[in-house]
Amino acid sequence: MFQIFEGISDVEFELDRGRIKVNEYMETSVPGIYAPGDINGTKMLAHAAFRMGEVAAEKMPLKEITMLLNKLDSCSYLHFQK
Repeated sequence: MFQIFEGISDVEFELDRGRIKVNEYMETSVPGIYAPGDINGTKMLAHAAFRMGEVAAEKMPLKEITMLLNKLDSCSYLHFQK
């Protein structure tokens, strides 16, 4: 489940397995409220959350951009040489 923040506990979000359900723009079932990142349970990785935040921010001024999770690596590790 997600933590309830003061002032938002009366908002009834559509949930999916305890996570806030979002569309491809990271917008919740409540128009104008976005939930990028781990709270939506879509892909719980830092770089995915970063991109979700970008998508949500770019959508707010009515730009048409979507989240393409299949274009993200699950994880990348690097070993730098000296």
